[in-house]
Amino acid sequence: MIEDRDAAGAIRVLRAGLLATKTSWDGDSKSWATQEDWKERREAAALILAYKFGKPIERSIAATGNFEELGDLLNRIRESPLALKKLGDIMPDRAMPSETSESP
Repeated sequence: MIEDRDAAGAIRVLRAGLLATKTSWDGDSKSWATQEDWKERREAAALILAYKFGKPIERSIAATGNFEELGDLLNRIRESPLALKKLGDIMPDRAMPSETSESP
């Protein structure tokens, strides 16, 4: 069972995490060096903010359905007079030849 003192202890640990350091071997000076542990500090800060203000909204999009191959879709567009007419409105150089123009 989680008690009130457990929550208070967790908050103390998170606050201490804001000052986290790590010790690593410095080959140049041939001694141990202490430096800020920014990964731990960021994690503690993010958890404190989430505790105080709430976790940010995470959004995701899932697409489902039957997907055609691009080539099949393009063939269907090329075979559709209406699609070619609409494309002609957007891209005049791709328009379907008019019925009044002569064939070579």
